[in-house]
Amino acid sequence: MNSTGGSPDSGIKAATRARAHVLLADVLEWRRRPDRWERPAAAVAAVAAALAADDDQALDAANARLERAADPRVERIDPDAVPPPEPLRERTVVLVHDTAPEDERSSRPPAADS
Repeated sequence: MNSTGGSPDSGIKAATRARAHVLLADVLEWRRRPDRWERPAAAVAAVAAALAADDDQALDAANARLERAADPRVERIDPDAVPPPEPLRERTVVLVHDTAPEDERSSRPPAADS
């Protein structure tokens, strides 16, 4: 592993990857009305694309986009708010794992076959 925190040829810095990890984990805790998930979904897609391209600048921009997609920290409780839709939740869970520090990824037991 090199100073970027990825593979030896990785172009993504460890700090940028760590920021994405925290932001993505936060998405899993968000609650919002069903019609308000489009913006976070697009931001998560931008994170996925940046990771796939191994592009630190694109990931930094995607992280900022994800931060902007967050609701304000203080708002009324919305009885119609729901957790992320299943496809977004599944994609986000994978990305949380993919952005975890290398030692955390390698120390997790493999998933059991169903």
